[in-house]
Amino acid sequence: MKSIVNRFINKNDFIMRKFLLNLLFMALMVPWITQAQTPTPATLPYTCGFEDDTENAAWTIVNGTATNKFFIGTAANHGGTKGLYISSNPNGTTNDYNNGASGYVYAQRSISLANSGVYIFAFDWKAYGESCCDYIRAFIVPGNDSLTPCNGTSSFSGISTTALPTGWIAIDGGSALNVQSSWQSSVSPELNLTAGTYKLVFYWRNDGSVGTTPPAAIDNIAISEVTCPAPTNLALDTNVTSTTATITWVDTSGAASWVVEYGPRGFVFGTGE
Repeated sequence: MKSIVNRFINKNDFIMRKFLLNLLFMALMVPWITQAQTPTPATLPYTCGFEDDTENAAWTIVNGTATNKFFIGTAANHGGTKGLYISSNPNGTTNDYNNGASGYVYAQRSISLANSGVYIFAFDWKAYGESCCDYIRAFIVPGNDSLTPCNGTSSFSGISTTALPTGWIAIDGGSALNVQSSWQSSVSPELNLTAGTYKLVFYWRNDGSVGTTPPAAIDNIAISEVTCPAPTNLALDTNVTSTTATITWVDTSGAASWVVEYGPRGFVFGTGE
């Protein structure tokens, strides 16, 4: 009887030890798994031509069950061999789309801005689509903002050809990009941004009616901080004489001094007075 009891105790002790070891293993592994699944935000200056597979893996693509999906591959590029693009092919081997299947998809990369300051975002793009309803939007989202519920079949609330949700910042000029079958270059205006982490987002939507291939394609992304931003509110005082003129502006960089150059209309900078 005693040996039976001892065997029972020993067996349960073994089970408990195994259970505790499993808990310890999970406690150690979960943070590692979470860290591995969360790419480190990119720092500036940032460029991406989608040629680096390690960098490509840091992009998050949300396609859900949409027929027309974002891929990083070789079907569309503007130099090099790879780009980011929409494809209706399950393997992403073509840059085309099924205009009869609606979808709302996006690709995003986390970006870290070390300083509060002025920034410029540039990228190459092409997309024909449909003028009203099949288009690209490009924007940045403050790090704490959620990108749900866009999941392939549902769009972001508040997004349209000319509008974005509150707090999101357009880098596409403020309106949809489409009706261009050849590559275009887009450069944002100078943006005053607070230091922190942002999500760089390229969004494609099509409404499932008509539309023309190609759909979205993106390449040659560049983000940089402007160390000498252009002044704003440049104005010429109306009291101009033959020898004097008063010009005012608002400095955006905290500069202590400026160089003013002038000359006949159309003069080449560096050749004026």
